Amino acid sequence: MGIRAACSALTLLQVLFEITDALVTGFRTLAVAARIGTQLPAPILRRKFLCPDGTKHALDVSRHVEQPSVSNPMRSFVALTAGALVAASTLTMPAARADMMNTVPSSSLTVTDWYKQDVYDQSNPKIGQVADVLVSQDGQINALIIGVGGFLGAGEKDVAASFNTVKATKKDNKIYLTMNTTKDALKAAPAFKYDRDKTVWVPDTNPK
Repeated sequence: MGIRAACSALTLLQVLFEITDALVTGFRTLAVAARIGTQLPAPILRRKFLCPDGTKHALDVSRHVEQPSVSNPMRSFVALTAGALVAASTLTMPAARADMMNTVPSSSLTVTDWYKQDVYDQSNPKIGQVADVLVSQDGQINALIIGVGGFLGAGEKDVAASFNTVKATKKDNKIYLTMNTTKDALKAAPAFKYDRDKTVWVPDTNPK
């Protein structure tokens, strides 16, 4: 199993600690090597770590840098650091699996049957239009914002109604929304306005 598929966030954190430890060890070894004139041992560039599934993997920084030189320990340390960063960049979190569906539930309804649709009373006159559809945290539609009154949007008042109070039926192959109330009753209901900063509907204490 590859590193990308096998390692979790915990393992990635472990690897980062290993890289840090390798860099510290490498820097110390470089300092010693510079004094005694020896090459940097290659094994300090390779670290092994264990994934949660029990498989072992090796992080080989030496694949990303040339063998450090004792003649210029600072340059070697910079090269070692760069190599460790390149090696670490190859360790990525496994992609989360999306909960995809092969079919759409047959009982599903589309929000376009409500949003921006006219609402009528029991006698057929139009009493308002759905301005917004409110959804709860668990994805359930729990309220409708209905615009009532005004002309071409001017002087319109937005009120809130329970989703269940608006009945959807089919008429001439189109969704037909009705409420068991009157236009005057909607006009007398508490007004709401949309707060664009908070992206929520709040009481309108000064309706137009």
